[in-house]
Amino acid sequence: MEAVGQLVDALYTRLVLRDFFGRVLPGIVVLWAFAPFLELSYPAATLLGTLNLGQWLLLIAAAWVTAFVVQRLGELRFPIVGRIVFYSPPFNVKELATAEPDDAAWGTLAANPLWWYQLVIAFRTATAHAEEAEHRLQLERAVVIKEACGNNCVALGLATTVAVFLHALGSKGAAPISAALIGEWVSDALQHAPIAIAVLGTLVLLRRLHLEHVWRQYVYARSVLEARNVDVTRYPAGRPPYPSWRRFAGAVLVFWLAAVVAGLVWRVVVGLI
Repeated sequence: MEAVGQLVDALYTRLVLRDFFGRVLPGIVVLWAFAPFLELSYPAATLLGTLNLGQWLLLIAAAWVTAFVVQRLGELRFPIVGRIVFYSPPFNVKELATAEPDDAAWGTLAANPLWWYQLVIAFRTATAHAEEAEHRLQLERAVVIKEACGNNCVALGLATTVAVFLHALGSKGAAPISAALIGEWVSDALQHAPIAIAVLGTLVLLRRLHLEHVWRQYVYARSVLEARNVDVTRYPAGRPPYPSWRRFAGAVLVFWLAAVVAGLVWRVVVGLI
């Protein structure tokens, strides 16, 4: 029974959450969003029902690889919001108020690009024995939730931006742009407002949960080392400031608006008016 429990634990923490929810799911979300560009003969939902096992495995592999692109995209510094995905605190060195002792310590720590790897290596060394497996498992849970929330946040944001672009591009067919057509778009936008609000709230919560588990991973590793009398004075105990959720939400709205403008411009470029 103990072996079965260990197998279930391994599947849950390492395979299901990290590889499925953290890799395959966000990859599929992005591939689904870009499916209309492929001009498939059948709707994507119908096409999925015709796939055999080999084709499903190929799709899952493509989604898994796509997730790495999604993760790298989230690590880029965007205007207004900065980075979306983080590996470790602090989340933004520029936001640290150096007058606070902990903030000054975060700034000093962040100046060493290898500090996070050094902390992870110290944790793995301290928990290398078999009886320490539970500590490694607890840290792994924080890691997989961190990756799942971060990657799915980026994937959902990218997918909705693509959807907004496609909707602006083709929702009214090839009708010329006019005051009446713009009025229809405004009415259409108001009808979709509840969905947009729900998606925006989901994005904000996913990113917040991602940041929270970045912090929990750090705190757990630090506390385990401290309990083993390892010197952790270089690692601040105080939480660094989190990025503003309002700024993040505003950036998402700006990207959606830019997608609408891009859709209208594309109509002009391809001669739809």
